[in-house]
Amino acid sequence: MAEINAKLASQINNDFEEMKDVRKQREPHWEEKAKYIQPDREFNRGENKASRGDKEGQVLSESVHSMVPIEANDTFSKGYQGNMTSKHFPWFRFDFEEQELSRITGAKQWLQDVAQNVYFELSRSNFYSEMGKLFADAGWCGTATMSVEWDEADESL
Repeated sequence: MAEINAKLASQINNDFEEMKDVRKQREPHWEEKAKYIQPDREFNRGENKASRGDKEGQVLSESVHSMVPIEANDTFSKGYQGNMTSKHFPWFRFDFEEQELSRITGAKQWLQDVAQNVYFELSRSNFYSEMGKLFADAGWCGTATMSVEWDEADESL
């Protein structure tokens, strides 16, 4: 078993190195775009730029001559968040792939209860506040990633 894990770890490391090489090709383009569209992103911070902890929304680059790209990306991200993952209306539901299961008494109600629990947990988390940043990244560079981590402070998990 340890040998399989060593092979898997080696493969994961190799894949990671390949992905880093691909990313290196795109980083100059991202830096150039971010300068004009997301100047307050930490991605842009260099020697002559503001440091971490500066106020969010503060224009950090002297090369910004127009707010149009920044505002357009802001409109894009807020529009996507409001229409795709709004906190105020249901944007997903659970259903059975096998229709026979939906005929079981109480099965559909159980799925609705589960969906309500998921909505509740999403509203308790930082999901909705972070989705704006995710859509903003998707707007300016076309790449947006999301990961889920355990809340180590929450002992009920």
